[in-house]
Amino acid sequence: MKKKSREVNIFSMSALDLFASAMGAFMLLAVIALPFFGNTSSTPPQKCPEVEVKKCPKVECPKVTCPKVTAKPFKNVDLVIVLDISGSMEKQLNFLKSDIRGIGQLLGSLSESSAIRVVVFGDDGFSKPVTAFPLTPVNQLSRLQGYVDSITLNLGMGSGKNTLSGESVYGGTSEALNTSWRSQTDVKSVVIITDDEPHPGQSSLLNNAVAQFSRTPNERVSVFFTGNNKANLESYYEQLARSGKGSFFNANSTSMTAGIILSLIDK
Repeated sequence: MKKKSREVNIFSMSALDLFASAMGAFMLLAVIALPFFGNTSSTPPQKCPEVEVKKCPKVECPKVTCPKVTAKPFKNVDLVIVLDISGSMEKQLNFLKSDIRGIGQLLGSLSESSAIRVVVFGDDGFSKPVTAFPLTPVNQLSRLQGYVDSITLNLGMGSGKNTLSGESVYGGTSEALNTSWRSQTDVKSVVIITDDEPHPGQSSLLNNAVAQFSRTPNERVSVFFTGNNKANLESYYEQLARSGKGSFFNANSTSMTAGIILSLIDK
């Protein structure tokens, strides 16, 4: 009698061959696909630390109140007043004595820096027909007032006689044009105040000197005419003011103080 086999065969040989083939195929596919698999580690990857960005605190700028700056009409001004002091000019001399301080104050408020010089003239027949005072800054008004107060009405200083027609307008104006102007001056203004003509033969000399002086825009010669019923003479001084690139004023329509200040304004 044949003995029964006691081996336990769960799988048959054909089943084992099938499993072996499947395992080989799986391993082959795993090797091929391995580079395409991600990191499957159970340890989580480290992340770069986040940089904490702090917001700048809001800072309110302090309110700054800028001072009001008012530009002055003029920068640096030198003004020379050329005054006829013959007998008929008493009214104008008194005006200058009473107004020179106010003119200085007004000029000081209109300009950054200013100075005034006074030149007076009479007649060439006198030993000293022309008297000139120094160019004085307007912040020295007492000194300037003292110069003007010392002026006396006459045909000139010193001794002499009135032997010529007209007055020494040319001599007084020439002295004014040769002023030692300040180096920083932006406007050089000469104002002639008279009621009479220049001495004979000096009209053309005066016109040429004025035209020569006023070649640049910042140099000018104006005329304040106080003569009455002298149409020809008025026309001459109007032409002289044009040659000097300045202004012409008539005492019948403009005050002397206004004329002096207006002479500084560009035409």
